[in-house]
Amino acid sequence: MRRSLWAFAPQPLGRKLLLRALLAFVAFALLSLALYFLGGGHKTALATAIESGELLRLHILANDDGAAAQETKLYVRDRVLEALSPALSAAGSEREAEALTLANLDLALNAARAAALERGFAGEISAAVGSFPFPDRTYAGHLVPAGDYRALRIVLGEGKGQNWWCVMYPPLCFVGEDAVEPDAVRFESAIGNWFKQAKQKWDEKRRKPGA
Repeated sequence: MRRSLWAFAPQPLGRKLLLRALLAFVAFALLSLALYFLGGGHKTALATAIESGELLRLHILANDDGAAAQETKLYVRDRVLEALSPALSAAGSEREAEALTLANLDLALNAARAAALERGFAGEISAAVGSFPFPDRTYAGHLVPAGDYRALRIVLGEGKGQNWWCVMYPPLCFVGEDAVEPDAVRFESAIGNWFKQAKQKWDEKRRKPGA
């Protein structure tokens, strides 16, 4: 003989408490699902920096589009980042990162010149920190819209070749521009995870022959 949930609740107060508990559970489930489908509340330092505008970027312009010039650009990039990494690791804001970059501008320029010479390029090289125009770019899954941004700009020779961009603060340049930030915080919903696992099992079952 089946008995409803109401049969286990004292009358009438018990029913009210049970109804409230059920409503609370449904509300929690809906909230969990909303967070799950919105990306689980994931928010990175880059996302916060984009919203606040606190970005410091690196922009390197190659001399031309020849293979040698493009390889030189990437080699210069690596050496400049290697030179600046120890200093910028102490930055806690865009302003601090910019101040540290300015303080180490000669270091960056000398690193760029030495790297270029190693690759056989002896042309003029300049480095400056300022506001420069950037196109739309995507880093770590986040769109950084086109606009003027504070940046370290390094120009190799005539600077007519393809550009290379990255974000120095937050330090995506140093982990790879498409890398997921190691300190990213993600809110995980137990119910959302349960639905995800259930969907995976259902998909696997549908893929089996005869299912």
